[in-house]
Formats: sequence, C-alpha cells, structure tokens
Amino acid sequence: MEKLRNAINTILGWACVFVFAVMVVVGTYQIVVRYFFNNPSTVSEELLTYSFTWMALLSTALVFGKR
Repeated sequence: MEKLRNAINTILGWACVFVFAVMVVVGTYQIVVRYFFNNPSTVSEELLTYSFTWMALLSTALVFGKR
C-alpha cells in the first residue's frame, strides 16, 4: 500500500509541476500580448482560471497525501 501511495504522490507532484509550468507560460503570453499589442486574450484568461483551480485541487491532494 505504501508503494501505491508513493506512486500517486509522485504522479500528483509531476502533475502540479506541469500545471504550474503551463500557468507560467500562459501568464507570460497574456502579459506580452496585453502590453505590446494592447489586445488581451480571453482564452488565456479562462485557461489561467481553470489551471489555477486544478492546481489548487491537485496540490491539496498532494499535501494531504504527504500529511
């Protein structure tokens, strides 16, 4: 059972890293587009909102799994 818990924690950790990396890239894209082109992207705004929600859920599960 401990191996399964460690595997799930590892997967959750990498999922959090991936979601955070996506948030950084999309946030940077949104800042550049808004600053240089004066045209904010609504798609990136929604993607950041959803990815922040998933990041909160996944990181909560990870912290709870690691106690």
